[in-house]
Amino acid sequence: MRVVSLLLLVLVSGSLQGCFPVVAVGVGAGVMMAQDRRTADAYIDDQKIESKAARLIDKQVNSVMHANVTSFNYRVLISGEVPDESTKTEIDKIVSGIEKVRETLRLAKMNLAVHGLGGTIMEANSYYDEPFPVVGQFDFVMANPPFNVDGVDKEKDAIKLRADRFPFGLPKLDNGNYLWMSLFWSALNDNGRAGFVMANSASDARGSEADIRQKLIESGTVDVIVSISTNFFYTVTLPCTLWFFDKAKCKTKRKDEVLFIDARSIFRQVDRAHRDFLPQQIELLANIVRLWRGEKPALVHGSDKDLQERGITKAYANVPGLCKAVITKEIESHGWSLNPGRYVGASAEIVGTEDFKEQLELLQEEFECLTAEANEHQTTISMNVASLLETQQ
Repeated sequence: MRVVSLLLLVLVSGSLQGCFPVVAVGVGAGVMMAQDRRTADAYIDDQKIESKAARLIDKQVNSVMHANVTSFNYRVLISGEVPDESTKTEIDKIVSGIEKVRETLRLAKMNLAVHGLGGTIMEANSYYDEPFPVVGQFDFVMANPPFNVDGVDKEKDAIKLRADRFPFGLPKLDNGNYLWMSLFWSALNDNGRAGFVMANSASDARGSEADIRQKLIESGTVDVIVSISTNFFYTVTLPCTLWFFDKAKCKTKRKDEVLFIDARSIFRQVDRAHRDFLPQQIELLANIVRLWRGEKPALVHGSDKDLQERGITKAYANVPGLCKAVITKEIESHGWSLNPGRYVGASAEIVGTEDFKEQLELLQEEFECLTAEANEHQTTISMNVASLLETQQ
């Protein structure tokens, strides 16, 4: 067996600029602390990084190897021996993906303080840990979870034996999207509402994920689904979807309806690579939902003109290319898809040359994003097939 010497120096994701290089000195721990230029928090974080990195390497790397992990100011030195280059690369990826959780906690607490809010925020693994009672406790849940998380151990008791947290069953696919949805749904009380960002692929996911989606829809608590354009994230260009749950909706006449909104053409172009919503545009989308719910619209930011232009005035109305309220039977006929594009359709509005150019550019961007997603799926499929073939040899 060929042995590859392992010496990696990697930065933990989210680390700050100006980190010090790793220093190896032959002194005791007491002297090390006295001469250490790190803050106390950085020293503790480095210990956690070392422990987590060692645990993940031991769990995820299925080969005979020897690796030592040392972290200093969020720079990680890994030394040792591994059987081949691929294992070395795998260890590099594992360590590079470790986040600075303490820094995230501080930002979250600061965000609450800035907005005059109180709350309990602590470090925990949402899949496996429940540091305080969650099920059925919340009026509102808002989240932007990581998309398409893999490697979640669904055999752990915290998942496998907790039907109260995952009431619609567990997905067979190694993907955390529908685990997140179940966690958000189960955290709501009988009148609670949830809003969260989700990968576009979740709206049409097949197999066991489609079964979970069907149960969600049949519960009468899926409220609104909104398609968002590309470039709303700072680091990726992919479009996304906003999902909204409403536990109280199942007690209303809207129980067997879901409101779909295609907002991909609604945005402000900040620069070539970034987009966001103007207050007027957010108010327009919110007023479409309010009118569908039978509530009065809010007209603080001047969205009344936008509503009138789209033929929505005193009451909600379906608008081709923008919004449509769809009954459960129609959703069932589309394989329980929650993709707004399947239902909203295209606008019949005649556009000018400049508008056509803008829309063509949007379609091209969407096509490129979908192509990128397709390539990722193809790579995953190829790897899975190769793995299956290897296990059967």
